[in-house]
Amino acid sequence: MPMTTGRYDGVALIYTPFVCIFRAIARNSTMQTTTDKRRTNVTLTAANLAAAREMGLNVSAISDAALAEAVRLARAEAWCTENAAAIASRRAWIEANGMPLADLQILKTR
Repeated sequence: MPMTTGRYDGVALIYTPFVCIFRAIARNSTMQTTTDKRRTNVTLTAANLAAAREMGLNVSAISDAALAEAVRLARAEAWCTENAAAIASRRAWIEANGMPLADLQILKTR
């Protein structure tokens, strides 16, 4: 799948044929305030923690971002599971009846 990238005001833009994903690169653009955070214990490998500290990486921010991504993916998977019957029904209807308003489509696909 061809992909192009660009930058706009500190935001990385990734374009694919069907999806446009904006990822904030600017530092502290999605940081939460201290009152929104909770302390917890996380077990990390000693080598990874040492390397992160050596590189000056913010382990808490990286862990929070990775956890947020894992939660997003789990929610998306749960949504797909919960709506699988409706999606299958819609696909079956389209197979039987064709795409709604297909005759009005200006840019036809092959």
